[in-house]
Amino acid sequence: MTTAWRTAREVGALTRSAALAYAYAGNGDDAYAALASLALPSRDDPMARWARQWQARLETGVSRGDILAEMRAPAPTDGPFKEWTLEKENVVREMGLIVGLESVAASNPENATRLLAEASLRRARMNRSAGTFPAEGR
Repeated sequence: MTTAWRTAREVGALTRSAALAYAYAGNGDDAYAALASLALPSRDDPMARWARQWQARLETGVSRGDILAEMRAPAPTDGPFKEWTLEKENVVREMGLIVGLESVAASNPENATRLLAEASLRRARMNRSAGTFPAEGR
């Protein structure tokens, strides 16, 4: 459960909003705690940098006007959001299977033709359906 809330897409923006709201209300301890969770190394480096900057600002003092301005500003982003989905996990799993088939074919000459044909069919299916599978010949 903890991992789910920390890795969900909206968590960074919601935690940012909470930290700023706590700071605006004068609750510095809760604001600092929320910022601390954002400042941890994660997949969202711009948000972590922002959180560390705001931790420093809270320590030195920041006006309510500055906090309000930051509340209105868009959250820092690292370009379009990229998320692993179940489909991508299936692609990775299928890639592992194909590589395994090719590896076994190399050490099993009597079944090499059948194994390589299966790997080739799976690779072609991946190319047609997702368009994201790397081409043959690594």
